[in-house]
Amino acid sequence: MWQGLGYYSRARNLYTTSKQIIDEYNGIFPNNFDELKKLKGVGEYTAAAIASIAFNVPVAAIDGNVYRVLSRLFEIDIPINSAKGINQFKKLANELIDPDRPGDFNQAIMEFGALQCIPANPDCTNCPFQQVCLAYKNETIKFLPVKIKGQKVRDRYFNYLVIEFDHSVLFNKRIEQDIWKNLFDFPLLETATFSEPDELFQSDAWSIFFEKEKIRVSHISEETIHLLSHQRIHARFIHILPDSLQNIPPQFKMIDKKDIFGLPVPKIIERYLSRMDI
Repeated sequence: MWQGLGYYSRARNLYTTSKQIIDEYNGIFPNNFDELKKLKGVGEYTAAAIASIAFNVPVAAIDGNVYRVLSRLFEIDIPINSAKGINQFKKLANELIDPDRPGDFNQAIMEFGALQCIPANPDCTNCPFQQVCLAYKNETIKFLPVKIKGQKVRDRYFNYLVIEFDHSVLFNKRIEQDIWKNLFDFPLLETATFSEPDELFQSDAWSIFFEKEKIRVSHISEETIHLLSHQRIHARFIHILPDSLQNIPPQFKMIDKKDIFGLPVPKIIERYLSRMDI
């Protein structure tokens, strides 16, 4: 039910946290900032948001909108993703927060950043803070906030083996500490780049599934690209009709064609299955 939403770790964390609350907190949800941070998957921002909105604890919840509003109002050019910047903005936000209505304050400043003090071309002429906004006064709006360039996008090349045999398709359950953990995809040969199919067929990894002389490649798809936050997945799908299959490792399962659409799969596989003639 979660597939395609990018919420896989969140779903696991919700489940782990629910058990943690039962076992460690006698079923009572923690109501303070420090205890909330101990929950699986709950960081500073989420803990602050829950503490202030649900329990009226005066602690600032700082997201991208808050960074943008504060950096412009006070004309702060320290990178928001540096240790110094994170600490300075946290200190400032906690000094400004309304101790009597912290939840309303946090929601209001986040909403203000989302609707009024937007990243590009904000409507400064109709802004209630125009007279006190230092970035507006000094014409530095477009330069703030400052952010250190993020992680370089990594290119990965996936050769997916779509192996059909006896009215079934071979699937792989992803058990490694990698993207899409515990979802199903096709058997995969990852390479440094895409090579000619003949080179791939001669690799040692090829022999895991079948003998080289007993296969028939019926189709090789065009390259498709799937973008993740820090990865660019280049994928091609190689359709194979083997005469037989050798001993299949335990993480691989033969799934009847009528059942494959019930598997939890990454978006890239879901899209490809929707185009397959099955």
